[in-house]
Amino acid sequence: MLLAPGAPTHCMPSSIRAFSSRFFRTAGLMPDFLGCAKPVYIITFPAARHNIRSHLPKWQRVFIGEVPVRSFFGCRIGHVDSNSSCPIGMKGARTVRVGLISDTHTPSVGPQPPPEVAAAFQGVDVILHAGDIYIPSCLDWLEEMAPVYAVELGAGGLFEEDSRVVDKKRVLHLEGHTIGLIHDLLVPGMDHEITEHTPLSKHFPPDADLSAALETVFDAVVDIVVFGHTHYSIVEECQGILMVNPGSPSLPKQMRRLGQVAIMELRPDHKSAEILELSTFN
Repeated sequence: MLLAPGAPTHCMPSSIRAFSSRFFRTAGLMPDFLGCAKPVYIITFPAARHNIRSHLPKWQRVFIGEVPVRSFFGCRIGHVDSNSSCPIGMKGARTVRVGLISDTHTPSVGPQPPPEVAAAFQGVDVILHAGDIYIPSCLDWLEEMAPVYAVELGAGGLFEEDSRVVDKKRVLHLEGHTIGLIHDLLVPGMDHEITEHTPLSKHFPPDADLSAALETVFDAVVDIVVFGHTHYSIVEECQGILMVNPGSPSLPKQMRRLGQVAIMELRPDHKSAEILELSTFN
């Protein structure tokens, strides 16, 4: 049996698509795929394998292989949100690693992000881009490593039909956490943007409710916020909410040199993030 999420529709007869849907619904796994724009297929003939594989980016290819039907029962299929282009994969009780990046500014600082980003993101399950992408080829490059979800101010034009990108802000659900993804974050009640020099701990009113303030931004209660724009990397937890700006891989603090990305690790009972200096991957 061959499992191929996101395979191109012209490769698949309608009878196989129908069988696929019936199988996953019977196995109790279909709800996790319902938010996906790309279909899921069960292929019962190995000859289709090469045709499918040649159309898929690397991260999708790991799903292709012979898998006993019984191995799907009791497994949970990871997913991100209703705007997802695909699930991030089958997850058991393990830590999900999320690559965080922002302010890539391609092609003005290069045709794609620095190659050190690929080394830093090795093994991540999903990548979140917090904006200032400028061109879709940047996301294509990142998508060779893992599925990508992004925001962009004014996401029309080049990103108008790009399912990976949502205008301004979005909310994602991953491993029991609710993540607000935004480019330019202005926290209500705070007079400054969040940077290492102006952290929430010093500039957000101590008697104010951060969760309520962020709910007015995202129209949802979030426990993680990923943002960009300042080019200053920061990880801060305040009132139980994890705030992460991964900085910029090419223009940290508006200077043209190797910068930063971040890795976030998630489990249902855990959330943490770490800034990675790309110079260490040189």
